[in-house]
Amino acid sequence: MAVLDLYQAETFLDSLPDLPSLSKAAQEVVRSIAGGKDNFTAIARVVDSDPVLAAGVLKVANSAYYARSTPVGSISTAIARLGMDEVRALVCTAALLREFQGAGKSIDLDDFWRHSLSTAVACHVIVHPGLPASGSLLGDNPFYLCGLMHHLGILLEAIHRPVEFAQARLLAHERGCGMEQAEREIFGFGHSESGAALLRRWKSPGMVVDAALYHLAPESCPGDRRPAQVVHLAGMLCHELGANSYEGVAPWVSEESFLKLGWDIDKLPALQERVRLAIENAQQLLGALTAA
Repeated sequence: MAVLDLYQAETFLDSLPDLPSLSKAAQEVVRSIAGGKDNFTAIARVVDSDPVLAAGVLKVANSAYYARSTPVGSISTAIARLGMDEVRALVCTAALLREFQGAGKSIDLDDFWRHSLSTAVACHVIVHPGLPASGSLLGDNPFYLCGLMHHLGILLEAIHRPVEFAQARLLAHERGCGMEQAEREIFGFGHSESGAALLRRWKSPGMVVDAALYHLAPESCPGDRRPAQVVHLAGMLCHELGANSYEGVAPWVSEESFLKLGWDIDKLPALQERVRLAIENAQQLLGALTAA
């Protein structure tokens, strides 16, 4: 894989007239995740400051995904029912979908978010080999945001350079190579770098940035490799099991990541089945979020 260089990706971001941004409420929630701030009242107040976002979160909290018999009427009640981490994950997810809802015709947003959400939910089963698959988002899934945001560079390309994005997809298809390789020929950088550059500008947690930057090459990560390894394995398995990723031909799966995360070849069928369940959970969640 080519040496990662953020310079050209940063230049690309500088050229965009309307760089995507998260709402103030979502930014505060992301920072609270990174900083471990768990003040119930403060988080409820932050989310309530964005009425549209709060309404979307409440609609999802009352959806069949959570199967609650008694309606949730406020963010405070949602936190009490679902937990702080779950609500924070919903806020970030709803904010991302809202920011990129006008992505145009260059990309199928349902496919894109299905892969991103599947990867995010699958991170749970990757890091908890001994636990059953879960519908929980952030409560026991520390890498949910890493999985959710690892492909933002693809959205940037599709929205702001649709012609070149289509050329890269065609090139990847014709050569039978990964999308990132084709992107480097067309753009001069890959979606790993452009996504990581955007996440840095959003002041996202370091592990979220690293997971985006190194999700295709976790062994290249100079710091803590675990976030990139988890997202790498979750994303590759989701790709193989039908949650299309816009990666073109799926790149190699890191054997080091597979083994370091506590898996071995004998456990692979069980892991694949658990990831299938994660994809089903993600599809149900996506339905609730897009209906909100």
